[in-house]
Amino acid sequence: MKEEVALDLDDYGQGRANVDQRYFNDNLAPVPKRSRDWSWVSFTTVWAGMVHNVVQFEIAGLLTFEFGPILALVITALAYGTELVAMYLNGHMGAKWGIPFPTSIRVSYGIRGSYIPIVLRVFSAFFFFAIQTYVGATLISSVMGLYFPWWSSLTENVDRNAPEHGHFLCGLLAGQLACPVQGNEGG
Repeated sequence: MKEEVALDLDDYGQGRANVDQRYFNDNLAPVPKRSRDWSWVSFTTVWAGMVHNVVQFEIAGLLTFEFGPILALVITALAYGTELVAMYLNGHMGAKWGIPFPTSIRVSYGIRGSYIPIVLRVFSAFFFFAIQTYVGATLISSVMGLYFPWWSSLTENVDRNAPEHGHFLCGLLAGQLACPVQGNEGG
């Protein structure tokens, strides 16, 4: 006999529904209205956090050398405006109805097929975190080299192809500094 989970969907005007236990867990259930407290300020803060970061300033600086300041500003504004539209479209169902991304993607790809965009999203998060950590490590290492001249000499007697020990330590520090900001709830 299949076990089913009873869902209360009264918040959405849908009554009650029974779902097979294999296709349900608490992370995939719609978030009740009383638990959703995000406003436009919360969404603006997330967007600002995605746009205003060290990598963005680095890219804008590199584009300035190639295209000039005005065109670099236009390019970065178009890129991050596009990101805003993508974030809005991706998160609209979750914001309005409380449906998490892994559940909403099942409509398009099916239960098994939904693993593909979910895994792709995980890979993009890994790369985003890696780039942020690398840039943070570079900045920390540069500041350490300014205040402590011996810091830059940590790699003088190391093979050129070997990783820099100081930069590696700064990478660990940057990763540790970035993780507590995210928290256990992922946001």
